[in-house]
Amino acid sequence: VRIELSGATRAHAALSATTEQWQNEIRSAANDAGDDAVFVEKVVFRTRGTTDLAKIREQNDALGQLARSLHAMKASDDDLRELLPELADLKNKLPIELLQGEDAIALDETYLREIVGEVEEMLIPRLLAKESSS
Repeated sequence: VRIELSGATRAHAALSATTEQWQNEIRSAANDAGDDAVFVEKVVFRTRGTTDLAKIREQNDALGQLARSLHAMKASDDDLRELLPELADLKNKLPIELLQGEDAIALDETYLREIVGEVEEMLIPRLLAKESSS
């Protein structure tokens, strides 16, 4: 089976931070429940946080500006393309296994758009948490 977890959840940060651990937990639970009759081929996480990023973007403070900048970067092919030369050296240092196959790191505009979205989903809630605990 292939398992995909998707949608908004408060567990997004924990799932993103320890993806491999959760993949192993899910595989272990499937093995325990299925007496080896179930093989988990792949576990994919497509979750997002529950923070209202659109509302944060409306704020007239540093956090609002950061959220607007990240959102604008996601929407701009030109901004994403500007990042590509900065990542060329990294791409040359990555093992070939990470650059091939179904889950390959592409380091193109599409991949960077996804990464910037993930940064927005993780960074803004963490900064909000720091702000509220101060």
